Amino acid sequence: MKRKEVYATSGTRIRLRTFAGFELPTDIVSTGDLAAAYEYGVPMGGRLYANDSETGSVSLFIWAAQDPDNAPLAKIQVVKGWVDAATRQELVYDVACGGSTLNAVTGKCDDNNAKVSLNDCSWDKTAGASELKTLWTDPDYSPDEDAFYYVRVVQNPTCRWTTYDSLRLGREPIDDSPSTVTEIAWGSPIWLRLGETRFIETELCRY
Repeated sequence: MKRKEVYATSGTRIRLRTFAGFELPTDIVSTGDLAAAYEYGVPMGGRLYANDSETGSVSLFIWAAQDPDNAPLAKIQVVKGWVDAATRQELVYDVACGGSTLNAVTGKCDDNNAKVSLNDCSWDKTAGASELKTLWTDPDYSPDEDAFYYVRVVQNPTCRWTTYDSLRLGREPIDDSPSTVTEIAWGSPIWLRLGETRFIETELCRY
């Protein structure tokens, strides 16, 4: 908590780790080497400083796992924000897809067609992913601007609590609210700051 390496969920116990850096190992997705992630990057909640003359782009290593008692994961998104001419800007990138592919035209994950039964609230266990890992490099990185990045993990749809209650009570679901919800997890932002020299705030992460 002190180093702000935290995340929250809308209810389910999705697990999330996020790191950002300019020199994260290219094979970190296959190795899952968190020691290297701390050495060459900064975790969610931290600040990453970069020399403004640097031409390389920032990369994010993201690792998410589903709640074992809940539905699989649909996708991972990165939300980037910055200020351009005193106006706040924001972009959302789909960076990993569960049970579908990343559409090269739209830049979004195609629908994985996950279903949920309103008769018993069971969900499709074959759609989505139990785990998603990716190393994403910002295609719009600019060395001339401060920015922040945070990650959202989107779960496949499940029944809303009102639907569960209607089944328990043997009543028709109420018609003024949706029957399903999409649970998510979101991480603390990583703040990208310009500076005279590049370094990462890792002092607290080593203890």
